[in-house]
Amino acid sequence: MKFVFLLIISIFLRASDISVCYVSDSYKRLDTMFGHIFLAYNNRAASFNLNSNLNIKDNLSALFGVEGIMQILPKDKLIKFYEDDERQVKCYPLNLDDSQEANLSALFYEDEIYDTYTFLHKNCSSALSMYAKNYGVNLKSSLIPIRFVSLNTDYKKNFHKVGLFYEYDKKNSLDFEISILSLNDKLSHSLNILNFNKNYISPIKISEYEKISYEFELGIRYKKARVFANFFLGYYYEGFFIGANNYGLNIGYLKDFDNFGIKISADKKHINLNTYFDYKNYRLSLIANQNYAKIGLIHSF
Repeated sequence: MKFVFLLIISIFLRASDISVCYVSDSYKRLDTMFGHIFLAYNNRAASFNLNSNLNIKDNLSALFGVEGIMQILPKDKLIKFYEDDERQVKCYPLNLDDSQEANLSALFYEDEIYDTYTFLHKNCSSALSMYAKNYGVNLKSSLIPIRFVSLNTDYKKNFHKVGLFYEYDKKNSLDFEISILSLNDKLSHSLNILNFNKNYISPIKISEYEKISYEFELGIRYKKARVFANFFLGYYYEGFFIGANNYGLNIGYLKDFDNFGIKISADKKHINLNTYFDYKNYRLSLIANQNYAKIGLIHSF
């Protein structure tokens, strides 16, 4: 009865814009690695989360299924919670017609809903999409929160990339790069999953430079199926970093701007330069040291 009453009221009263709010990702914790979304209507927020403490054990358990909960919360208090956790929140209007908007507004007056939560099946994105269907609104579903935003609003983001490079070394040859999923692609903040080039496949490549900082790349070379890993762990402050990588002590400077980034580093074997320039969906990339250079063009789509 409550649903029917609210639906009748919402038909006669013009519903306010319903937005999807994206909480920025953070590679510091497993539960924040892919970001988070919630729906917003006036000063109400519909948010689906783990109904447990945000620790490593609970998050690993969520791969197999734990209890989740969809809650209706005050929007401003929820945003402040995330901002206190040093995560940015941006809201984008959903692409809905007046009828869909009126129907979905009833969701924001529901009681708490308990459900199963799994990272690989029902997370915040897929759950909110499912709840919307209960109100006759077909939001395009995605396991990745920021892709959910891109599919259902006017905000568009690219998630794949392909590149062609020329390598200057003893052989002087061509190389390519394909990334199946690229959530971010800055020198200081990036996550790329399933990357291919002519020499190896990399299941994951991740970097995060913010005080305690790290880089990690896991790779499998095609020849002899040899597994390797590149890593860095150190401290970053106002562009400068110091730490350790595969070769020992590693120091340097790293800075990202809107469409340009540069990283200069030195260890006991190399002095390295990594820089890029972005224009629309294209990136000009240069990677070099005293013995090698690789320049190429990357297209994101």
